[in-house]
Amino acid sequence: MITRLKIITCSQRGVALVMVLALLALGGLTIAGSLNYVSTIIYDNRLSGYAMDCMYSAGAGIEYAIWALENDEVIPAQLSDSVNGKTILLYIQDKGIFTLYCGDLIYVDDLPSHYDWLTTNGSAVCEGNSCNYTISIHYSGDAQQRKLTELGAKLPQGYGFVSGSPALFPDNVSFDDPDETGGDTGNEWIRWLWNPGSGPEISDVNPTVNQTFQITDLGSAILVGDYTWVQVQSNDIGLIGEITGERSSITSTAIGPATVDSIIEADVILVGGTVYIMSWQILD
Repeated sequence: MITRLKIITCSQRGVALVMVLALLALGGLTIAGSLNYVSTIIYDNRLSGYAMDCMYSAGAGIEYAIWALENDEVIPAQLSDSVNGKTILLYIQDKGIFTLYCGDLIYVDDLPSHYDWLTTNGSAVCEGNSCNYTISIHYSGDAQQRKLTELGAKLPQGYGFVSGSPALFPDNVSFDDPDETGGDTGNEWIRWLWNPGSGPEISDVNPTVNQTFQITDLGSAILVGDYTWVQVQSNDIGLIGEITGERSSITSTAIGPATVDSIIEADVILVGGTVYIMSWQILD
């Protein structure tokens, strides 16, 4: 009886040893895969961190280029100092003179000889959700009378034109609603048009004309994104936009470790010492 118990005990010990060895083998297989997976995650996270760091560094290069444009400084091909340990390369492409008009940037080419005789701007006085928006045109040229052929505005983002409102303001050049409108709801532009020779006059005797109308908040809007323009019949002045200037494309490349780089491109327009950013995109 005792001999039989010893045989059974020894047999059970052998089975247990086989099970332990099998578990160790299985664990070795799974642990190796798990360790490889963890190391891959750590590597990917490290690369993601490098990529994010490079992206912010490239953005800093764009910001420097914008500062240089606004302060009439030369933009170098490479920043003398590194940013977060990254080398920053800059490339500027001059695209010419552009103006914002009817929701788009249009190429102006050479500015007319007396382009600076006419200026335009927009302003708003608000009470609650309603605002009185005024397009102001000012003339500072010779004694010759000029005829307006067009007057327009891109409304602030999130606002809409109130129909019939121009008739409420006796100093307007037109008491009618705009002849043309465009854009999407909350991103609207409007303009008044006159046939050559029939538009309002502007001269040194009557140097300022206004067009006031009402706009209404379509929901949680703020007064941003608006601009105005005017066009006269004489070719020596032509189309004048509130936002008109030198357009440039700025490319900033941040060179990081190994193959981790980041490239950001910004489309900007310089108007009277102020840079307006038209677009900002990450290329890599």
